[in-house]
Amino acid sequence: MNEMQVQNELGFDESQHDLFFAGWDVTSTEMPTDIPFLSPGQIRQCCDFCQTGEALCDELLHAAEIINATPALKAFAWHVYDRLALHPAIPNDPGYGSFAGWPIPQLPDGMGRHFYRLASLAIIPKAIENYRRKGIPEDIIRNTLQVNASQNEIFNPRSLAWSRHYLNGEIYRIGRFQFMVYLNNHSGLVLKNKIDGRKLMVCGPGIRLDKEGLFAIPGKESDEDHISPFVETPYFVRGYPVNPKGYVELQCNTFPLDKWEIVLSPRQPLIDMHIPAGGGMTLELCKQSFLDAFRFFEKYLPGKTLPIIRCHSWIFNSDLEALLPDSNIAKLMRECYVHPWRSTGMDGMYFLFRNQNYASWNEYPHDTSQRRALLHILESGGKLHCGGMLFFKEDMPHFGTSYYRRNYFF
Repeated sequence: MNEMQVQNELGFDESQHDLFFAGWDVTSTEMPTDIPFLSPGQIRQCCDFCQTGEALCDELLHAAEIINATPALKAFAWHVYDRLALHPAIPNDPGYGSFAGWPIPQLPDGMGRHFYRLASLAIIPKAIENYRRKGIPEDIIRNTLQVNASQNEIFNPRSLAWSRHYLNGEIYRIGRFQFMVYLNNHSGLVLKNKIDGRKLMVCGPGIRLDKEGLFAIPGKESDEDHISPFVETPYFVRGYPVNPKGYVELQCNTFPLDKWEIVLSPRQPLIDMHIPAGGGMTLELCKQSFLDAFRFFEKYLPGKTLPIIRCHSWIFNSDLEALLPDSNIAKLMRECYVHPWRSTGMDGMYFLFRNQNYASWNEYPHDTSQRRALLHILESGGKLHCGGMLFFKEDMPHFGTSYYRRNYFF
């Protein structure tokens, strides 16, 4: 089938044709008669390894049966898989390898909600092979590839690109969190005092900051904003210090390098942390996950990264600490060097509400403390911010003591 036939039969938006069908001339020629990832045998094997549960596995089998029986669905399913796993970097792709905004095909019995999950499950055999080739322990592989989803949950196509990390065997579930190697993309520096070892982050150059010391939200700039200064010489670093509570101090300071050393610069490899859904993020579990992650990278990926964990997420929104002071989120923030991060003003809404869309904030579900906190900020006229965090392996003995905050000297 050609892409116009598929587009018409599946009822896709014609204005988005270039986004949905970029690379079709390549992917369609490679389509086999029998698609392995739609076969009952492979689906059952993957479900068993990923511990999906029988109910979800049965629904995936049902969805695959419908897709196999419908040529347009089958062709588009192969196209999605090919773009995900075989040709992620098609020239002139307006989506840059992402699946955000791609349509969810309508299948009988509501099985369209599993269309992209089948593509995600399709990479499991190759992912297992890649993990094993790296010598990753079997329990880590199984924990990493475990699927925690209900049969009623819609797999949003925007989540599909994340599956490439599993395909490449480059992300690892270690305790409560997932970890991978990631180049530091913060423009500032972290300094360490040569006498007492305390850490200090200095904001990088040219960052637009609002009056609260947070990254200004695009489209919400103000005449009160500050543009961060920054100077680095062989003798000193000068710039705005970053308070480990999550904001930039809007006052310039000079840090002589005979008293401070640079311990983190841009583009250095760190241990990136991803926070899977599931709750139960107690401080004890966080600490153990950090300890085990440092040991894991030392043993299985030696020399690949600095012994520093980093993360940026809507979870590290400093406003949440004030609204939920006794929560697990707040407790973890107090143990990390929290700093501001680029934000849209709506960060966290997708993760807590997915595709729910109401006319006013008070119509959204207020059924959990996290949802109520985010909605309270919006209902009060505020904006939702992302935040980042750092934690250094050498500071693990101080975990549980709010070490970075206690030793911040401003």
